[in-house]
Amino acid sequence: MRNNRQGFTLIELLVVIAIIAILISLLVPNLFAARSLAKAVQCRANLRSIGIGLAIYQSINEDCIVPSYNMHGSARGADNPLDGWCAILDRDRVMAATERGSDTSFWCPDTKEKFGMSGGTIEAEGFQYWPVSSVDQTLQSGLTIPQYGFDRIIRCSYWINGNNPIGTVKSTAENDKFYTGSVGYTAADGTKIVPTRSSAFKNPSKLIAITDGVYAGQQSATRVGENKCRVGYRHRGPSTNTLFADGHVTAIESAVFPHSSVYAENAGSYTLYADLDKWLKP
Repeated sequence: MRNNRQGFTLIELLVVIAIIAILISLLVPNLFAARSLAKAVQCRANLRSIGIGLAIYQSINEDCIVPSYNMHGSARGADNPLDGWCAILDRDRVMAATERGSDTSFWCPDTKEKFGMSGGTIEAEGFQYWPVSSVDQTLQSGLTIPQYGFDRIIRCSYWINGNNPIGTVKSTAENDKFYTGSVGYTAADGTKIVPTRSSAFKNPSKLIAITDGVYAGQQSATRVGENKCRVGYRHRGPSTNTLFADGHVTAIESAVFPHSSVYAENAGSYTLYADLDKWLKP
């Protein structure tokens, strides 16, 4: 029997290839978008876990908020290491971490593999280590503090809303100003920053606690393009995933993230101040 079956013609092959190319061009962006969305969802899940950890820390520490870090005096020095909020949660067995790991709730999957503080520049979409030496102002060298139970170095890609005037001499300590602070900092008049209690939060559902970014403080520079901004906008918008003092998590776009120095902005949907009656004045 004669076989009348014929192969594809060149034109037919070109048509098939063109169709495949069109399908790929349609699918690939969606795949990238889906992957980006998955990372953002994981980041929000991380922050919810951190929120639970912070609530547990409060419950076992007489309603005190975890310090951004502990210190003494006001100056940087080899004898003044900074432990860090995530290292405290790890040491106190509230939240587990791994040595320089990227498999913990302290690591956003969209984090750039760059040091967040690098010389005179800040890469807010990068990461830093806790604990750190206060002498190393680039925050690129983590260290352990075995005498205080800090036996591992943690990679962290989140910023905490803390009052951290280290390296400057304030006339007096300002307590209950932001979500937390550098506990032990001593001002010129001898007053110290002490742990913030949640009773100081006048509007916890508006108070930003933790967000994508690096280190802490610097609340007057919080948006894309601003000098020394430590808030990282890693997600679509561009937006930063944010944990609030009441435990809920949402994304905030750069244009509406508040400053500590502008009253009108802080009267809006979000605030950086713990005690609005005390610190928010026209």
